[in-house]
Amino acid sequence: MSQIELWPAEPTIQSDQIEISFELEDASHERQRYWYRLSAELQNALTASCDPFLLPTVFIAMQKGSDLRVHGPVSPSLLKNLVEFQATWAAWRPGTYTPVEISADLERENEPQAARGVITTFSGGVDSAFTVWRHHEGLAGRQTQSIQAGLMIHGFDIRLNQPDVFERSVTKAQNFLESMQLKLLTMSTNLKKTGINFDDAHAAVLASCMMLLQGSYSTALIPSSYPLSNLYVPWGSNPITDRLLSSDTFKIIHDGAAFARLDKIIVISKWPAATRYLRVCLRGESRDENCCRCEKCTRTILEFRAAGLGLPACFEHDVSIAQILRLKIPRSTHNYRLVLKTAKAYGVSGLWIQALKWAVFWNDLRLKAISVLRNPRRFR
Repeated sequence: MSQIELWPAEPTIQSDQIEISFELEDASHERQRYWYRLSAELQNALTASCDPFLLPTVFIAMQKGSDLRVHGPVSPSLLKNLVEFQATWAAWRPGTYTPVEISADLERENEPQAARGVITTFSGGVDSAFTVWRHHEGLAGRQTQSIQAGLMIHGFDIRLNQPDVFERSVTKAQNFLESMQLKLLTMSTNLKKTGINFDDAHAAVLASCMMLLQGSYSTALIPSSYPLSNLYVPWGSNPITDRLLSSDTFKIIHDGAAFARLDKIIVISKWPAATRYLRVCLRGESRDENCCRCEKCTRTILEFRAAGLGLPACFEHDVSIAQILRLKIPRSTHNYRLVLKTAKAYGVSGLWIQALKWAVFWNDLRLKAISVLRNPRRFR
């Protein structure tokens, strides 16, 4: 079997930024370089382990069917977890991923350190806002974590060639977290250029970025995308495989899977900063603003409306009846059915309810037709 070799590089500091990087060398000896950039003030938080580099690279190795050799220290506990991680993804996508052997020049657990903190990814969307709010308010019961910081990553949903958009998004996120006296950390990375399927690998990239800071943090939260009541797999972030991105000294927690998105919105509506600074749009020309037209903006506005919460300040325009009738819903109508159910429970009525019922009916037919065309054997 062919082999990919992972070579870590020495960190470099330019002005107020520190860059951490690694190179991947394939069987033809061609090398590709991947990097993370963050404030030089965080230098003492950086780990000397190659664990963070391994997380996104495992998808490259599985996709190519190539064994992976890491020229640096790796945690044996992480290697153990990645055996099950690979097996799960190979079972979900047998034609895409093949489990591979991972070895390292040095297998060594990181030294456990006392009093390290808790970090979470923070985009300013519903899922990350819910995670921060419920833990800050102690609403997670015995699972409550004392979050010290949120990490916002440039090169994820906002492209690297949009620095101004990222800076404006950072300002909103800072307003979010400062209302709770939490720190916002920022990082940029070019890991999206690996060529892997980001729908599959995005949790591994999130975990990689947070694991890089394990000199200061020992626990990381990844806010859930889909609830257990409507779990969508294979999807990069899920309660089955996110936990397998952990080592014995750095724990990854998939947070909030017991809550549907509408449940999260009802909870964060009590946080004034959320209704003012929430950022959900993934389709607008400028990702730092909500376009109020895309499917995700439309769904979020209707979720607030169904709970009798009105139009939050983070949306400049409301949703029209015509917009609802034109909805093209991806994957499942589950969230919209929950909108209708919630509106009924809260006694909310209006012509938009009938429009949404029609949109759900039409999209159910459309999605069923797509499923038949993609998997005709299932319907024989």
